[in-house]
Amino acid sequence: MDKLVELSAGTAYLHVASLVRGFDQLEKLQLRVKDHECDEVIGLLHDVHALPHLRELDLWPEKSLPRLVAIDLPEACRSRGIALSINGRKAVSLGEDGSGGP
Repeated sequence: MDKLVELSAGTAYLHVASLVRGFDQLEKLQLRVKDHECDEVIGLLHDVHALPHLRELDLWPEKSLPRLVAIDLPEACRSRGIALSINGRKAVSLGEDGSGGP
């Protein structure tokens, strides 16, 4: 990843950091999250104003993703056209037209 940033996942923190530190220009982000922060990542992905240029998200959960998050997270990424990797392994890839791929 050409621009690598590691943050705690709190939605409010990321949104503010994206404006203050220029993260709003990030296209790729590696994010370590604690178990209780997984829902906040989904909330962040549904906020179109947060990280508007993000195209690739590599998520590194503290332990494992809760079942509900494991279902909702890929859908949230597809809706924004973001390729998702979990622990460095692709979970959601996008077709050349930006649509969700298999």
